[in-house]
Amino acid sequence: MKFGYTAKRCILSLLCAWLLAADAGKSAPSSVQIASDKSNYRQGEVVLVQIKNDLASSIYALSGQTYCTIVTVERFVNEQWNAEGRCRVLGPPGWVEIAASDTLSVKIKPILPSDQILTPGRHRAKLTFNVGSRSGSTQTGFSSDFKINNNTLPQ
Repeated sequence: MKFGYTAKRCILSLLCAWLLAADAGKSAPSSVQIASDKSNYRQGEVVLVQIKNDLASSIYALSGQTYCTIVTVERFVNEQWNAEGRCRVLGPPGWVEIAASDTLSVKIKPILPSDQILTPGRHRAKLTFNVGSRSGSTQTGFSSDFKINNNTLPQ
């Protein structure tokens, strides 16, 4: 019985070593990075979200999210994330392409006088996108959290 356990352990160790050696020459996996330009904002201040496509192919995101951009801003309330800044434009959303190795800056700000400014609290930016084509695999990425404070911008 001890021989069987030792043999299995030896085979498992050799298999793990082979897999690690095979992965050693590969670069780190590519990704899509989403980041806000600051960690704290005053209420009413423009939030700038940078989207960096480090993938080898283009990504495609659909507009119609927060204030009709491709980014959804979510606020953490009652232990869950809720979208804010609805898009109130009547036209259909459109696709935005971000080419491989490109960066896109998205300004999050109200576009209509009737739009509500983002509510104070803990927020994050969310990007849902398709890889390679509009019908490619769908992925979602998030920024780090940022805070919108109660103090508003002067009018």
